[in-house]
Amino acid sequence: MEIKSYSLPKTNRVVLGLIRRNMSDNCKILDLGAGEGYLAKRVNNLIAQTEGRQELSACDLFPENFKAPEIQCDKVDINEGIGYPENQFDIVYSVEVFEHIENQFQMLKEVRKILKPGGTFIFTTPNILNINSRIKYLFTGFYLLFDIMPLNWNDPQHTGGHINPTTLYYVCFQAIKNGFSIKGIHIDKMKRSGLFWSLIFWPFIKVGNRVFRFNRRNKDRHILRQNIEAIKLINSIKILSSRTIIMELGKKG
Repeated sequence: MEIKSYSLPKTNRVVLGLIRRNMSDNCKILDLGAGEGYLAKRVNNLIAQTEGRQELSACDLFPENFKAPEIQCDKVDINEGIGYPENQFDIVYSVEVFEHIENQFQMLKEVRKILKPGGTFIFTTPNILNINSRIKYLFTGFYLLFDIMPLNWNDPQHTGGHINPTTLYYVCFQAIKNGFSIKGIHIDKMKRSGLFWSLIFWPFIKVGNRVFRFNRRNKDRHILRQNIEAIKLINSIKILSSRTIIMELGKKG
């Protein structure tokens, strides 16, 4: 049975590598928003190749679409709450879901609740701060992968359901405010077009960044110090040229 991936191959490889790195011998894992089960099947294969007592669960708004019968897939509407017991999982991963969610802050709060202390949350979201997206927004008012939508249509399952664009800075802000530490910020690939336009606009971005930091230093020096690393990152070549952001968060406490 062919299982369709809703995400790109390189994204899947990076996420799978992060799951492998965070796995322990006795580990409970949840695929949150599993789709047809493409990545869940590969995580299950990874578990079969390792020692220990790892367990994989899956959930989705449309579990009837899930095509990996060896894995249980529960019905979950993330906008209504995830519903698993507290401190249940060591790893939760969620691919191509965050941008579909009405309340991302609540999603992070729910994930933190079901993670064990020290557990890891891995999730992806489109990088709307890449230079191609910034240029599109400048001229159209819309980010890449976010477009006008039919107002009488309600389908959060597919690409047309990209309803909540969030920049990397505000993803980090939401994560920290919900009691996560940021273990890593990863990308799937650097696009050639992104690299090209980043180099063209680099002098202007550097000047704009310096002006911004100068103004904030005069107004809110202590807030600037708290955010300086994030400000540098969001205007780095890595972020300007990359397609997808892959967050690796740790539950504090």
